[in-house]
Amino acid sequence: MWRAFVLLLIVMAASAASRTVAQSADATYTGHWNAGSSWGDMTLTQSGTHVTGSYAWKNGRISARVYGRYARGYWAQDASDRRCETERLGSAYWGVVTSTLSADGRSFTGTWGYCADAPTNAVKAARED
Repeated sequence: MWRAFVLLLIVMAASAASRTVAQSADATYTGHWNAGSSWGDMTLTQSGTHVTGSYAWKNGRISARVYGRYARGYWAQDASDRRCETERLGSAYWGVVTSTLSADGRSFTGTWGYCADAPTNAVKAARED
């Protein structure tokens, strides 16, 4: 009886682990997000290893490369606190952005910076759809 109970526990644990792996494999950046007061509402579309999108603050836009749950790329908007010497995404107001998607795909956290500076400012978002 004890062996049957242990076997049942092992099967249940393996089943739960496989569901977790499946959820993380299906999670993408595609969707509608709330990025709080600094970025506002955000819509992202992931196609393969690329994610693009827009956000409410100052006609913002994002373009990034996706590596599993991690993404790194650029944000740009019509104006910001700092004007860059070069343009990206059609604007002189841009910076580097990074993010890591949660395993369940319901949120992400990351960092952003101005121009080519290292991204040190925090950003987080929660899925709305």
